[in-house]
Amino acid sequence: MKRPSRSPVKLLRLLLAAALAGAVGACGYRFSAAGGPLPKGAVSVQVPTFRNRTPEAGFEALLTHELREELERTGHGAGGSADASLDGVVETIGAMPLALKAAPPATGGSSLVPYNPGLYQTVVTVSVKLVRGAELLAQIDHLQLTEPYLPSDDLATNEANRRLALRRLAHALAKEIVQRLAAQ
Repeated sequence: MKRPSRSPVKLLRLLLAAALAGAVGACGYRFSAAGGPLPKGAVSVQVPTFRNRTPEAGFEALLTHELREELERTGHGAGGSADASLDGVVETIGAMPLALKAAPPATGGSSLVPYNPGLYQTVVTVSVKLVRGAELLAQIDHLQLTEPYLPSDDLATNEANRRLALRRLAHALAKEIVQRLAAQ
C-alpha cells in the first residue's frame, strides 16, 4: 500500500494549526517558575496563624493569608500535607510622620510652626521560624518593613489609608519572608 505524500505546505499548515490549538488551549493559564529551594530540603510549608503581640487586631490573619498565597504561588504551599511549618509573630506595628507639608507662617507674631504631617508611614516588625518537628530549619528575626500613606484630617479617611498601607505591607512582608527563606 502506498503512503500518501504530504507537501511541505500541508505540513506547515498542520504544524501551524497544532501550535494555534496549543496557544488557544492555554488561554487563561499562567505558568510561573517555582520559588527557590527551601532550607534543609523542606518542600511544602503549612502556616499556622501568626501570634500577634500588638493591639492591631486582625493583621496576623492578613499576613498569614498573604504568606499562604505566596507559598502557594512559589510552589511551596501545603496543599493538605506539609513537611515543615512556618511559625511567626507580629512583634510591632506603628505609624509615624515621614514628611511635613509646607505650612503657612504662624500668625499673630508667634514663632511656633503648626504641626502639619504630609506623609505617614506604617512600620511592622515580624519574626518567623521554619521548623520540621522540633528541628529549626531557618529563622528570620525582627524583619521590619515600612509602607507610606497619606494622612487626612478626616478620621475615617485617615484610617482607611492606614489600613490600605497595612494590606500592602502584609503582601510585601510575605514576599520578603519567602524570598529570604529561599535564599538561606
